[in-house]
Amino acid sequence: LEASGEARGTVVQFAVLLRQRGVKIGLPSFPDIGNKPYLDPEGVMHWPVIMVYPESGQVELIEDFPENSTFAPFLEMMFQEGGDSGLPWDERNEYVRPRMRLFYCASYKEVMPQKTLLKWLDGESVGEQERNWKKESWKRIDPQALTLGQMLSREDCIIPALPTIYAVADNAFLHEFLNS
Repeated sequence: LEASGEARGTVVQFAVLLRQRGVKIGLPSFPDIGNKPYLDPEGVMHWPVIMVYPESGQVELIEDFPENSTFAPFLEMMFQEGGDSGLPWDERNEYVRPRMRLFYCASYKEVMPQKTLLKWLDGESVGEQERNWKKESWKRIDPQALTLGQMLSREDCIIPALPTIYAVADNAFLHEFLNS
């Protein structure tokens, strides 16, 4: 389907805003997720954010994460303060708010070419990126201080199409995760 002129103009404007804000986008790691970022009337970008739990292999989608929000409100919604985590795969109840550590991967090196980015923003499939992580590529996120927009504009942050956050409990697996 050919995009309407108005829709195409919106896609181009969004791509310009990404560049102005220093957001670098690579090919998707999860190409089956069709959700895309959007701009609200106040000019705030809203992103779908992929939350990966490497210890269990679980993946979740936060459908609407404003760029000006820190990660703390989402942790409060997603994780209990203590006791039972409420997550069926967390048998040891380690995935509770005080024990959560969040990371993004800084090993993506290739930014999507502009033409490919426009196609992706317009809803077209553009292929996918191989997931190959290196231990030195994990960057810790301070959920109280760092906003999504600040993370996205960091020099070492090239997101695999959508922001992808790795959530690990502070347990024995965390050491393995960071050093493997």
